[in-house]
Amino acid sequence: MPLSLAYYLITAMSCGSLLGRCVAGFIGDHIGWFNTQILILGLSTTSILGIWLPAEANPKLLWLFVVLFGFCSGSSISLGLVCISQLCKTENYGKVSGTLFAFSSIGYLIGIPVGGLLLQLPNASYRALIMLAGLAYGLGLLCWTAIRVLRGGWKLKARL
Repeated sequence: MPLSLAYYLITAMSCGSLLGRCVAGFIGDHIGWFNTQILILGLSTTSILGIWLPAEANPKLLWLFVVLFGFCSGSSISLGLVCISQLCKTENYGKVSGTLFAFSSIGYLIGIPVGGLLLQLPNASYRALIMLAGLAYGLGLLCWTAIRVLRGGWKLKARL
C-alpha cells in the first residue's frame, strides 16, 4: 500500500469517527446508551471480521471498512463514559471510570506487542492481526452485553 493511501485512509477514518461521535448521542437518546453501545460494538466486530478480513484483495472494501470502523470507534468512545455513569453514583464516578481505564490499559499493553509479534511470524500477514482485533472486539461486546443483561434483564425494549 502506498504511503499516500495510508494518509487518506487515516483521514477517512477520522471523518467517520467525527460523524460517529455526533450520531451516537442521538441514537442513545432513543434506544438507550447501553443498547447503542452494544449495537455499535456488534457493528465494529462485524466490520472487522466481515469487511476488513476479506478486504486484502479489494481496495473498495478497505475504504468501506475504514469509514465504518471510524464511525463505530467514534461512537464507542463517546458512549463508554456515559454508560459508566449509569452504573454508579455521581460521587463514585471518578473511581469507576478510573477502574474502566485501568482495565482497558491491560488490553493495550498486551494487544499491541502481541499484534507486533503476529506480524513477525514466518509467512506473516495481517490476517492473524485482524482476527485478534475481531476477537478483542467480540470479547468487549460480550462484556458490555453481560453488564446490560445484569442491569436490565433480557428485555430488548428496556432503554438502558
